[in-house]
Amino acid sequence: MPPYPGQPAPRRNGLIIAAICGGLAVLLIGGVLAWAMMGTAAPYSSIGECDDLLAEDVLADTPGAEGNPVDQFDTFQETPLEDEDVLEAQTCVSSDNPDEPSGEYDTSVMVAVYRHSPKTEEDDYADVQRTMERARDDVYDHYEIDLEDGEGTVTPAGTNAEMEVRSISTGDGGDAFWVDDPDEELSSMHATGRWGSAAFTTRNLEVYVTYSGTPEIPAERHIEIVADLANAVEGKISRTIETE
Repeated sequence: MPPYPGQPAPRRNGLIIAAICGGLAVLLIGGVLAWAMMGTAAPYSSIGECDDLLAEDVLADTPGAEGNPVDQFDTFQETPLEDEDVLEAQTCVSSDNPDEPSGEYDTSVMVAVYRHSPKTEEDDYADVQRTMERARDDVYDHYEIDLEDGEGTVTPAGTNAEMEVRSISTGDGGDAFWVDDPDEELSSMHATGRWGSAAFTTRNLEVYVTYSGTPEIPAERHIEIVADLANAVEGKISRTIETE
């Protein structure tokens, strides 16, 4: 369920489909505070736990996701990653129907996390941001998407789909978008043809969040929901994942 349309899941470099693809974490005592005083926050030492990232309070504020179970998948086992700088990855999925998380009357939430080498701190994590931007640009090139100032509403070339992209300040920054894809030309993973995704980086983590609601939720509403989800997930990352 990647966030950048038209590419295979769950590859990080395939993140606008079904899954497209800010506010640094709270400063704590000791090592983290020392890193902050030096100008760069310490890198994260793990990808965290799905039960933390999609905790009950996160899902409680997400329409249709309240009380849904959470499953965790090892992304490396599903699809080996070519990026040697990615040390570990996981995909967290919550749905009211785990056997078919994108069923027509189901609500599904996906969070994919990719942890880059702590060495990326040396250039203030710029390489992590560039990796996410390359994944996005590959999709934009394929679908001939040209957005003024990186935002706007477009029809991807060769499709009947419509999508809107907005910049977000979550973590170290990224994008959020909604997609209305009635003919399933960008993804067959959402029975309603509607979903929202957010892609952002935070220190040495690449994070992709995708939300697909039930038929009564308009396509445009998905971007607001997924942007709130991204902020909630980033908050969980900063509070529950340890640093190097």
